[in-house]
Amino acid sequence: MIILIEIGKIIGWLLVILTIFIFAFAHAMFSLMYNYKDENIDGLANFNTFDRVLRTTWFFMSGDWGAADTFSSYMPLNIITILFSAFTVIVFINVLIAVMSNIVSDTQKKSDRIWLQMYAQVIAEMEVYWTFRKINRPDYTYYVASTDMMRKFQRRRSEKEKDEEKAAT
Repeated sequence: MIILIEIGKIIGWLLVILTIFIFAFAHAMFSLMYNYKDENIDGLANFNTFDRVLRTTWFFMSGDWGAADTFSSYMPLNIITILFSAFTVIVFINVLIAVMSNIVSDTQKKSDRIWLQMYAQVIAEMEVYWTFRKINRPDYTYYVASTDMMRKFQRRRSEKEKDEEKAAT
């Protein structure tokens, strides 16, 4: 859940820019094909209204170039589809993948701290609950952790502290 929240915070701006690019290229294609005079072409129906052009542009994102294939001899449309392919499919999708992998790695780095905070909250709730409840309260509270897990945790923590000291200098 934490990873999804982090992704939503950072990727929102990228999705807004991608939406603007899709609308811009759809508008360019609509303006370009609005006055196209050859009525014998079947694919012209994909460019008659703006919502169809927007849908066609969205399908370009998934690699469905069928609507543009009927106009293979019309060079301005070919240039726009090549630019759209270069900007959206290649650049934006790769940036999206890079940002998401960066978010996941940053969240994994924070996971030990988050786990300790949640564990401390559970212990605090148990102590508060048992302090105010007089019936069936245990005499002792045992916190069990395996030695291997504690050694791994201490080793990772000392490595992180060393890395932070190196980064600070």
